[in-house]
Amino acid sequence: MSSAGTLLNPFKLQNLLKAVNQSLQMDNSLDPLKLASQFQDLSAGNLIFKTIPTDGFANNEAGSVVAVNPSEVQAFAKQLIGGASDSSLGSAKTVSPGSFTLDVLNGSTTDGAASRNADVLRQLGFKVGTVKTAATRSSATVIEYPTACRARPRPSPRTSPAPRPSRPIQSRG
Repeated sequence: MSSAGTLLNPFKLQNLLKAVNQSLQMDNSLDPLKLASQFQDLSAGNLIFKTIPTDGFANNEAGSVVAVNPSEVQAFAKQLIGGASDSSLGSAKTVSPGSFTLDVLNGSTTDGAASRNADVLRQLGFKVGTVKTAATRSSATVIEYPTACRARPRPSPRTSPAPRPSRPIQSRG
């Protein structure tokens, strides 16, 4: 599907919308406009695709299906959303987000990302220092802290905003 050929042709667009409407189910509380606004920054360069663990293919009353082990899929999903954690962090103490200062640098190609992220961090109680464009581009979210601070407690994942799942976190010291 070429976007210009489909999106600018009302007949093709109507057929596309009809097909999407027939195969899409949404929760009643889902706001499609809010969802669309969250998707505006998505591009091939900032997506990572993952495949759930499977047990091959099978046939059942629905037809040919991909067989899965539910507990393996649940463990996979838990790992993706941050449920699985490093066991060495289990004894780490949670610190107040306002007890240290964060510098927010935009290493992406998205204009204004540092300012938007700094605003969110401030709303969550973090102290924000420098907000600017990074000297070099990076496809990953990078969290840097001095080597001497590695043994100190980290902000709780429950109180700190998670980086976009598509960008792995790396630490440099």
